[in-house]
Amino acid sequence: MSNSIKILKEGKRFKYRASGVVIQDNKLLVTEMNYSNNYLLPGGYIELFERSDTAILREMKEEVGIEFNIVKYYGMIENFFHNNKDEDVHEIGIYYLLEPKDKKIIDFERDEEDKGRVVHHNFKMIDINELRNTSFKPRLLIEKLENNDYSIFHEIHE
Repeated sequence: MSNSIKILKEGKRFKYRASGVVIQDNKLLVTEMNYSNNYLLPGGYIELFERSDTAILREMKEEVGIEFNIVKYYGMIENFFHNNKDEDVHEIGIYYLLEPKDKKIIDFERDEEDKGRVVHHNFKMIDINELRNTSFKPRLLIEKLENNDYSIFHEIHE
């Protein structure tokens, strides 16, 4: 049984996630989602009674396959949207600025064993100045990243 903090009830979904913001040479680490063609930040669900800083390090190791250090807590986005499964979603996303412990990141693909299923990841380093021309989400982060604004934020997006 999963201890991930997510609830699905009557076509409504709640998710509590942690995401890593990894920047090297003015490029952002993203994963291309096969089911939606969106670029997203790597990360995943926070588990019940798990600290968000612990969760992001665990998720990055599981998903990306290397270890990271937390540079700083970056912020939070409360996001309300309608997904491709025809569900209303309320997502709380916690964001951390991270750096790899001992490796420069390049584009690569990786399969992750995630709670009994295999998830294929297509990781890319995308130039921050090109994010507006992609399907990167969350869109709210683009301006902050373009302006090298690493101040802590809390956004609500409906």
